Amino acid sequence: MTTKEALDYYGGHKYLAAALDIYPQSIYAWGDHPPKAKQFELYVISDRALKIDESYYQEKMDVQE
Repeated sequence: MTTKEALDYYGGHKYLAAALDIYPQSIYAWGDHPPKAKQFELYVISDRALKIDESYYQEKMDVQE
């Protein structure tokens, strides 16, 4: 998922932050994709509506190797 998809699903920074029990400012630090742990948490609490994007993290690992 992208950060935009998560924001759209929850209706904005305030509501996404409340769902994750974090400060809204934390979401701005994510960039285009939420951290992998947050993606998993969002996948679970959205009842699988938001999908984890494993390919994004695999691409980052390929570049670092």
